[in-house]
Amino acid sequence: MRSVENILKSDVGYKSNPDLAKVIAVVSGKGGVGKSTITANLSLALAMSGQKVAVIDTDIGLRNLDILFGYSDKIYNNIIDVIEGTCTLNDALIQDKDFSNLVFLPASQIHDKSSLKSKGFTRIIDALKPEYNYIFLDVPAGIGQGLKNIIPVTESAIVVVTPDKASVLGADRITGILETNNIVVSDMIVNKFNIDLLNKGGCLSINEINEILGLNLLGIIPDDLSVLEAMNSGIPLVKKKNCPAGQAFVNISKRFLGKNAPILYLFRENILGRILGKLGF
Repeated sequence: MRSVENILKSDVGYKSNPDLAKVIAVVSGKGGVGKSTITANLSLALAMSGQKVAVIDTDIGLRNLDILFGYSDKIYNNIIDVIEGTCTLNDALIQDKDFSNLVFLPASQIHDKSSLKSKGFTRIIDALKPEYNYIFLDVPAGIGQGLKNIIPVTESAIVVVTPDKASVLGADRITGILETNNIVVSDMIVNKFNIDLLNKGGCLSINEINEILGLNLLGIIPDDLSVLEAMNSGIPLVKKKNCPAGQAFVNISKRFLGKNAPILYLFRENILGRILGKLGF
C-alpha cells in the first residue's frame, strides 16, 4: 500500500491514444457524495485546458447532471432516444456554450435503468471515441443496474468518497466489483473535506481513507458553500472566481493530465499547516 507521502506526490496522468478517447466512469459506493458535481467540474476543467471531452449521464430516471452544467433548458433528446433510434446522436448532444470542445449527453427521466441497453450504449461510445480525448460516465451510486450498465464500455474508474466510513467502505466494495470485471481503478477524489471537523475527530483522515482503499489521491475538494450555490445557479464551480472548490478542480484536472499540481494548494497557509500536521508532515 502506498504511503500518504507517495499519494500526495504522485502524478498518474491519463495518457490516451490521440485517435481514441479513454472511457472513464466516475463512481461512488453511496449517494450524496457529490459524484455528479465532480464529473461536471472535472470534465469542464479539462475542456478549459484544451482537451476534447464528452460527458454522459448514465443515471437513467434520476437525471441531474444537466442542472449542474446549466443545460436544463436545452434538453430535447436523451441517450435513450438515441438508443431507440428516435433521434441521432448529434441531435441529443449538447455543446457547452463557452467551450465547443465539451459536449454532454443527458439521461432520460421517464425510463428505468434497464433501458440503457448494452449494444446501443456501446455504439454510442464507439461513435464518440474517435472525436474526443476523454469520455466521462456519471454513474449511479451503488452496485445496482446502473453500475452493471457501464461495465461493458468502461476502461477505468475514478472513485469519489467523502471522509466517512459508510462512503469509504461502499467505495471499497465498488472497487472490488470493477476490478473483477477488468476495469482499472487507481484513483480517488475526496470530497467535502472539512478541516474543523477533522480536528474534532468527526471524520476520517486522508491516512485512514488510504488505509482502506489504497488508491492514488487525485485530489481533495473542500467543504465549500459555493457548491450549493453552483447547483442552484447552474454555473459550474470552475467558472466561478475566487472559489476554493473550483480551484481544487483545476488542480485535479492538471494532476489528471500528469502535470505537477498541489493537492492542498487551495487552503490558507495556516490551515495548510494544520492539515499537513495531521498527515504527519
